[in-house]
Amino acid sequence: MRKAIHRLTFLLALTLLLNPSTVTAQTQVELPDAGVTPDNWLYGLDKAIESIQMILTFNEASKAELHLQFAGERLAEAKAIADKGKPEYVPDLVGEYEGNVGKSLELVATAKQAGKNMTKVLELVAIATSIHLVVLEEVYEKVPEVAKPAIERAMQKSTERQAEALDEEELPPEQAQEAKEKAEKARAKAEEKRIMRRP
Repeated sequence: MRKAIHRLTFLLALTLLLNPSTVTAQTQVELPDAGVTPDNWLYGLDKAIESIQMILTFNEASKAELHLQFAGERLAEAKAIADKGKPEYVPDLVGEYEGNVGKSLELVATAKQAGKNMTKVLELVAIATSIHLVVLEEVYEKVPEVAKPAIERAMQKSTERQAEALDEEELPPEQAQEAKEKAEKARAKAEEKRIMRRP
């Protein structure tokens, strides 16, 4: 069994290495599918694959986008696990979500200091956090009181990080306005989907 897992990991790493587009092409504007959740024994393998993806990603913009993708995955997992009635996993997933969005913005700041244009990533952060806020609100409604402070903290951080991404010092004014409009549309679309999912 252990050899099979090692082989699978090697094959996945090789696939990522030979197909670098998987890292940058999956930049999210919608919440991804939750896939494997922490209550599944394959979750550790899923996380190992993410680590390999991060190791094989060298450009700051691509790493920032990958952290943003992982943030969306953690949020999708938190929603799925809350839907399953297993809220004990939610605080850790929401904490990982916050960490990934934070790392994304740290990479943006580092790249900008080096003179790189990170406008696209900042727009993605603004749009993604709009969608994430809707999902966090949905998860908040489903978890017991003990898990709510972690979600409240994540909602506050997401709001702050969205404002940081839309800061006119970070983006030229016309691009900041365009990003705000895209973020508002994304939030409205996510809210509409949320309402449609309600029983």
